[in-house]
Amino acid sequence: MRNRGLTLLIPMLVAVGFLVSATNAFAEDSNSKYWDFAQVRAQSVESRWDQKRGAFLPFRGALDTRMNANMLNLYALAAKAGMSGAVRNDERARSIVDLLTRAPAYVTSASSTSGNNPGSGVAHYPGWTGNASGNNRGEMHMSIDPKVADALAAAWDARDALGLSPTQVTTIVSEITAVANGPFFRYPSRMLNQFNWAAEMWRHAADVSESWTAPTTQYRQFLSRFTAGITKAQPDLRQTNLNSGLGFSYCPECKSKTQLPNLTSSTEYGNIVFGGLKFYDEMVSHGMERLSPEDEDMLKAWSTRIMAGEWTHSGYTNWDTGLGLLRWHLGRYWAWSLEGLLSLGSQTSLAADPNQVPYAAWLLDRALGLYATWNPSGGYLFGIPGTFASAPDDDTLLNASRFAVMAAKAATAGWGAITPASPPAMYAHDPDVRRVAVTTPSYSTALLPSQFETKYGGAELVRLFDSSARPLSGVGGSQTHAFGIIIKRGALTALRSQPGSLLGHTQSQFTAKVGESTALRGFFGQPDPLTVTGTLSSPKFTDKAVVTHTFTNETITTSRALTTRGGSIYIYFPIKGDHPTVTVGGEPLTETPTKMDGRTLQLTTDDGGSYTAAMFGLPPSATVSLIASKAQATNPGSIYSAVVKFVLSRPKTMTFGEVITPAPAS
Repeated sequence: MRNRGLTLLIPMLVAVGFLVSATNAFAEDSNSKYWDFAQVRAQSVESRWDQKRGAFLPFRGALDTRMNANMLNLYALAAKAGMSGAVRNDERARSIVDLLTRAPAYVTSASSTSGNNPGSGVAHYPGWTGNASGNNRGEMHMSIDPKVADALAAAWDARDALGLSPTQVTTIVSEITAVANGPFFRYPSRMLNQFNWAAEMWRHAADVSESWTAPTTQYRQFLSRFTAGITKAQPDLRQTNLNSGLGFSYCPECKSKTQLPNLTSSTEYGNIVFGGLKFYDEMVSHGMERLSPEDEDMLKAWSTRIMAGEWTHSGYTNWDTGLGLLRWHLGRYWAWSLEGLLSLGSQTSLAADPNQVPYAAWLLDRALGLYATWNPSGGYLFGIPGTFASAPDDDTLLNASRFAVMAAKAATAGWGAITPASPPAMYAHDPDVRRVAVTTPSYSTALLPSQFETKYGGAELVRLFDSSARPLSGVGGSQTHAFGIIIKRGALTALRSQPGSLLGHTQSQFTAKVGESTALRGFFGQPDPLTVTGTLSSPKFTDKAVVTHTFTNETITTSRALTTRGGSIYIYFPIKGDHPTVTVGGEPLTETPTKMDGRTLQLTTDDGGSYTAAMFGLPPSATVSLIASKAQATNPGSIYSAVVKFVLSRPKTMTFGEVITPAPAS
């Protein structure tokens, strides 16, 4: 059968069949799947309830406002839906309402608490803090208020089922409306380009005040300003809100697009901010004037970019971020990124494709199923040594509670009635920051230029995940831990095609084409393969590699046109795991070089993920061996690579490469 390329998702395309993986734990069409998921997560945090204090306690540190808000939200949604079990506890819900509506969680002035610690973040009054106990005011951050308001609004909505007192009901209404109307969340206040916080705050104010006049006005003002800044920087900012491929720019106040953290789009914050669009249709239904057709078209394009560029078919994010290791693969930001999927399934008038909702349902179901399968503990996934986690045990609690709320929101929104549809293969291209993201039903990967902060990247694949989100090559290495070539002449390194940082190399912008058409933004493939070409050179040594990748649904073909003065050429194929299985032509590979002889490499991880590499264009002298080297911070748990080597005794121009085929996940 002919291997078809990536299939373009455009509005006029005939809808694909609704496909649900046999391994998907959320295959049935029922809201019960979401409640069952939430029940398990709720049970996992049961032991942290402190009856005396009437709150969930962390393992260390201050009593966390976010964690308790999550559990209140879950209890309230479950009560409204008439659920029972661990997801519902009316007595605890009433206790948490009291906790969140008094100091130090809720403060009205700098003197609201008697402690000496002024907290961190941007102080604003009235508002909520990150600390719900003691005398010290905790962190005041724009991300805290909307989530506490979300939980309290859910409790207000379920007030009869929860048995809230009249005083509690009145207090909830008073505090949410006061915070929304305060100067911090009222237009023209600006929270960089993160309009979602104000959008959510005003949505909950509409709920409890039962008046939509101010919320619709405020929402439109914040959203209009954001949309106006998508392609043109606003007067008080220096950068556009989205890059040229509609990837999210985390730092619009930075001097340059090439300044951290705008070197690449931020997957986690792109999804979080996009979550603010889920209220658009509802606001319109309550009298808000629609945005212009041009602005709506731009937001539709962003909808496609979020799905195609930030998610993979496995339900895990296609994760790169300008913040480097700070939040990369941090579990609570994966959970928070689900806001993007909930938004994709909520605002149908801004959908760029009629299948956006069933596609979003597929991705959400896969994400929840993946989390349940992994059952991760600690903050960071894949062993990434990030710097933003609170503490492993506390992050485990926060992750579980946040995932539970996302599932409960899907249940109460009726997502169980949606028949999920597997998206076609997807890609996204950000020309100005030179990122290309690819996901198919068989694998996911990305291309990213070398950067100091991320410490991975070049002209080669930065990672290779299979359809179950197993990192076959690791999650993001460089040099010997990454796909690509290294040219050495004696002790000197003349060229690295994935150096991790440029180190004297120069790199061209990636050129992406679908068929014969240059893909400026891309998004979704079409029947022709997607090809991406990048050039890496070493002016000092005059060596140059033009690297072309051709992506189809099942394979990745990498072709390198090399111009070199000669030397030892090394081609690396990383494999994750402490004890991977690597064979050449079916024979075990060792540290002793053996002839390639046209044979195929097969690399299998400790947990059964696998890919093959069929080489072409190699000289007869090429050998292959298995090497081990010290793990890298960006690629922990991956110390092995298969390395193909040949020697050129004189300058030469040649083309060689490989066809990579990830094995289907069992």
